[in-house]
Amino acid sequence: MNTRLLIAASALALMTGCAGELGFSGPDGDSNSKGWPNVDDPSNNQDTNNAPAPGEIDPGRVTLHRLNRTEYNNTIRDLLGDNSRPADVFPEDDFGYGYNNIADVLSISPSHLEAYHMAAEQLVETAIGATAVEGAIDRYEAEDVTQTTGAASNGFWNIYSAGEVTTVHQFPVTAEYKITVRAYQSQAGPDDAQMAVTVNGQTLDTFTVSQTNTAPGVFEVTATINEGGQAVAVAFLNDFYDEPNNADRNLYVDWFEIEGPLNVAAPSTPMRDQIITCDPAATGAEPCATEVIANFGRKAWRRPLLEDEVSRLVQFVTLALGEGDDFETGIKLALRAILVSPNFIFRVEVDPDNNNATPRNLTDHELATRLSYFLWSSMPDAELAQLADEGRLQDDEVLRQQIQRMLDDPKSIALIDTMATQWLYIDRVLTATPDYEQFPEFDEELKQALRGETRAFVSHLINSNAPLADLVNADYTFLNARVAQHYGVQGITGDDYTMHTWQDESRRGIIGHGGLLVATSHPTLTSPVKRGEWVLSNLLCDEPPAPPPGVEGLPAADPNGNDEPKTMRERLVEHAENPTCAACHYMMDPIGLGMENYAADGSWRDTDNGLPIDPAGELPGELQFSGPTELAEVLANHQRLPHCATEKIATFALGRGMKDYDEPFIEHVITETESEGHRFRDLIESIVMSKSFRMRRGGTLQGSEE
Repeated sequence: MNTRLLIAASALALMTGCAGELGFSGPDGDSNSKGWPNVDDPSNNQDTNNAPAPGEIDPGRVTLHRLNRTEYNNTIRDLLGDNSRPADVFPEDDFGYGYNNIADVLSISPSHLEAYHMAAEQLVETAIGATAVEGAIDRYEAEDVTQTTGAASNGFWNIYSAGEVTTVHQFPVTAEYKITVRAYQSQAGPDDAQMAVTVNGQTLDTFTVSQTNTAPGVFEVTATINEGGQAVAVAFLNDFYDEPNNADRNLYVDWFEIEGPLNVAAPSTPMRDQIITCDPAATGAEPCATEVIANFGRKAWRRPLLEDEVSRLVQFVTLALGEGDDFETGIKLALRAILVSPNFIFRVEVDPDNNNATPRNLTDHELATRLSYFLWSSMPDAELAQLADEGRLQDDEVLRQQIQRMLDDPKSIALIDTMATQWLYIDRVLTATPDYEQFPEFDEELKQALRGETRAFVSHLINSNAPLADLVNADYTFLNARVAQHYGVQGITGDDYTMHTWQDESRRGIIGHGGLLVATSHPTLTSPVKRGEWVLSNLLCDEPPAPPPGVEGLPAADPNGNDEPKTMRERLVEHAENPTCAACHYMMDPIGLGMENYAADGSWRDTDNGLPIDPAGELPGELQFSGPTELAEVLANHQRLPHCATEKIATFALGRGMKDYDEPFIEHVITETESEGHRFRDLIESIVMSKSFRMRRGGTLQGSEE
């Protein structure tokens, strides 16, 4: 059977059949014939009169959400124990609202479909392992192999004196094999011919050959033979010749066959026994296939399968058996079909009526999926799935317990790898290129070390439930020897990160982290513009408009060094005199200039171009400061910080941008967490416990922008 062709055709048929189950409907309520989301259907955007009342929390609507590359890799890791990261070669994910998990921009292309098929095939082969080794039959004609004596005779080889015919056969595995010989004798003397079958000179069995040329005999022996090339021989043992009577006993060999391996089970893999939990020989192929598919599909699709879904997947096994393949071939086809189904590739939430804007509770399985992909960027684990099966996740206390359990789990590092990394530019230092001539000590090792500092810092904020103000105003960080050396801190050794409390006023919070400072600089110069823009966009959610077309950067310095020395502040003042630049620079420059004591490599400095640095600045609203420490304090107390942090975390949690109708939701989270200083885990818990996270709706609200 051409199984590759079968899976391609059958899986496509399966995906088409999923349309009705997923609720993809056209204007008349009929299923989309392609089985994929019809997001452009005008009927999905009708206004309704069922909107939440003014001031009530509107949970909004999340587009069907394709797994991004990180989510796919993590899901495969937890589903199959496979760390090969197959999605690394998938097409790049698009970004929206600063993240690459935004449902509206996670499109799907023909390249994705091809990649999903290829990945599914390889993943299933790795998980299940090779199928049982099929026995082959190799025939060796006696006149075509090596002979020690004798001559050809009418299609046989006549061994007319003690000798043998032999060949070297490659045995694929150590197992039982059957060796069959067709031969007859020319009888002479009192005894019949004696024949032996040997492997590497060791006799497997001897036979008395009494048959003659009118009806040659067939002789068989079964034995365990080691893997590799082995010399197999058929030997004539009792030559006899009576010259006076012209009596000559000979052995005539037609051919010998080697069949096997026999009764070899498929090799075990760590995942195999978890997937194939029954023996089709004992229970029957269909009941066993039903059990395997229902269990695996429950994990992969993050919900129990419908009976019809299971029965259609069992047809893969039925089809394989009907084509002469074995049970495992059919199971592999079914598992591959599960992995290329929209039920796996998408995080599915389906509204009974796409046009109804009345909020509804997520099902327990939808809620479990939202929660696990928020905190772990992966599928629900066994405990979370069990609670969903039991319908217990709607219980507030149970849900709170799961939030804290999952945050304590090592898999919550995904929050750092995804949300925090994208929000706080943690990985941007890795692609920065400080000028080597100006900063010869800045190398790849330092890039990784600075990245590690911020990862350790943010991880501590979440794990310790630190107040939000610590993000920008903490008097501590986490250093290893390489970062400490870069900052001029003495007494820290080794590669591990340890908490370090600043004894001076040089650094506070994340705005003093070298990785961020390098990521918001030019190779040779600081960039108050980039630094100010980062603060506005990521800490205050007050992103300045994009620069108008044709705006040039700072004028280049005279290569002959004839320029009058100027600080960055002086150069920016001249640049901002251009009316087209002034509006944006008025917002960004005063913030970034307050960070001018940090050089383009993130180290501390007191002068710029040989001139004293003036680190005074101002945030919108006439909030003045002088230097990074005062800037950190102003930010820590800024009313926009908790609003912005809540918006950033909620955007990632929901996989959609915040809209005007989300304002009551954001204010609710801020109010609920205010008394304890908007602590990080409290913010996360409040978001998850909110209606916006635990509910959804269809339709489009009148006057809203979706």
